[in-house]
Amino acid sequence: ELLIIVAIFSIISLVVSCLQTFYNNKVFVQCIVVRMRVILQKNLLIPEGVTEIKPYAFYDYKSIINIKLPKSLKKVGSDAFYGCSNIEMVAISDLTAWCNIDFGDEYANPLFYAEDLYLNGKLVTELQIPEGITQIRDDAFSYCTSLTSITIPNSVTSIGSSAFYNCTSLTS
Repeated sequence: ELLIIVAIFSIISLVVSCLQTFYNNKVFVQCIVVRMRVILQKNLLIPEGVTEIKPYAFYDYKSIINIKLPKSLKKVGSDAFYGCSNIEMVAISDLTAWCNIDFGDEYANPLFYAEDLYLNGKLVTELQIPEGITQIRDDAFSYCTSLTSITIPNSVTSIGSSAFYNCTSLTS
């Protein structure tokens, strides 16, 4: 009986939090589906085509262990991953897109907890920013402790606040 009550409470909480965040029905239903999957799974796959993750979207979801973010992602709201302290891995497929994500704060970047960034399935240790990138946004690689070296091309004219904060394994 207790399990049923907890499940019902979780579903009600999901509906309320999605209602507070989203206004149109299609996005509301997608929010419910994504959040239910997160509760039931340890892997969070944000589908291609999603451009924004709202503030507090996954606030305190301790069940999340692995995250895969799409190259279409442009903005992640403040505290989107706050309290998701079990995240171990962040996977991306496009470094250029990653450098251009507008993170609302350090808790918007799942690297705050994961500390490891994977590009196309490979742990990023020697980061080479692609030629043509003009900016590296705020908090883009903060807390990415797997980084041992960074190569930044001349095309980069702006490096955001805390872009490489707490990258404790950097040697060059």
